[in-house]
Amino acid sequence: QMTKNQKYELKIKDLIFKAYGGYKCACCGEMGKKFLTLDHIHGGGTKHRKEMKGGGKFHYRILYKQNFPEGYQVLCMNCNFAKGQNNNVCPHNEKN
Repeated sequence: QMTKNQKYELKIKDLIFKAYGGYKCACCGEMGKKFLTLDHIHGGGTKHRKEMKGGGKFHYRILYKQNFPEGYQVLCMNCNFAKGQNNNVCPHNEKN
């Protein structure tokens, strides 16, 4: 049984993902909700989280209150991590 707060958090998360392309990785197409996350398109996510003193649900609420600002996309955890380790380019998108 979900609490009222959990239902609210899920509603916000659904709105955030819908606003940024849906539950689908913008890079590889992964659609498993548990594998997906929000990515700062131009990098800087770690710095941004430190400035906000939080991430995840807290970040979703801020984006919702700011009416879904530009600069974000949905990526799977693998693409997001690889992009962060590779000069802000996922290896799927590297030009060989």
